[in-house]
Amino acid sequence: MRKLLIALMLLTCIAGFAVAQDANLMNYIQLNSAVTSVAITNAAVSVAAYKGNGVFAAQFSPSTLASTSTVTLVTSATSGGTYVPVTNLAGTACVITQTGPATNDIQTVQIDTARLNAFVKTIIAQSGDTNSINSFLVAPMKSQ
Repeated sequence: MRKLLIALMLLTCIAGFAVAQDANLMNYIQLNSAVTSVAITNAAVSVAAYKGNGVFAAQFSPSTLASTSTVTLVTSATSGGTYVPVTNLAGTACVITQTGPATNDIQTVQIDTARLNAFVKTIIAQSGDTNSINSFLVAPMKSQ
């Protein structure tokens, strides 16, 4: 009986700890898989389930190529609608630029998901040699 009581007390403590954890778990949304094109706009991705402060990020694969790459985050109210660049409060567009050789760099821009409409895309443009680029958004979900 005593062992049963100790086991129940431990389970209660563990269950209490699990409930007390941070409710804003971060999730990521892959906006495009690794691409090496000179110019590409990825398919629309719904971000309606996300909230709060997040990060827009782009990963540039290791390369010795001399190129300039830009990754721009754009948003629209509908998947087939008109997309406009996402801006911060100062009006600066969410653009990540990599010039010259990359060393598996991940560059980020902080973003408030309240500034996003229901759908986002990334527009990738490269000049010179092409590099492999992967982009994603990291943010908490509304249901958490």
